[in-house]
Amino acid sequence: MSDALPLSLDTTGCIADTCYMTNEEAGAHFRLLILAWRSPGRCLPNDDGKLATILGVAPRKWARLKPIVMCLWHLSGGVWTHPRLQGPQLPKARKPRSITVPANANQPPPVRLVTITGRRVIRPRRPPNEG
Repeated sequence: MSDALPLSLDTTGCIADTCYMTNEEAGAHFRLLILAWRSPGRCLPNDDGKLATILGVAPRKWARLKPIVMCLWHLSGGVWTHPRLQGPQLPKARKPRSITVPANANQPPPVRLVTITGRRVIRPRRPPNEG
């Protein structure tokens, strides 16, 4: 597995791609999409046994799922590729952002005791400037 960037998906396109699939077929499709994203070359092997194992289904079950699940994939050179994982729509690497932590971040919020119908209830106390 590679140290891939987070997978950014066009959700409208993904829904359109999978709207005719059952939940099981769509789940298998997305699982394979994620696996391909994290694999070198962003592709899957053309090996039904491996794909069935990856999905956690029996080979006979994979044989029934495969025609629908793989209809959006392209087989070339012994590997399966998906158009959503290739080309210019891939996200660019982002620079890590530094996060500033307030000095009082480790302090618990102030509390006040309020009595309601004879019971004591602890509620967070608002600082005076928040109203």
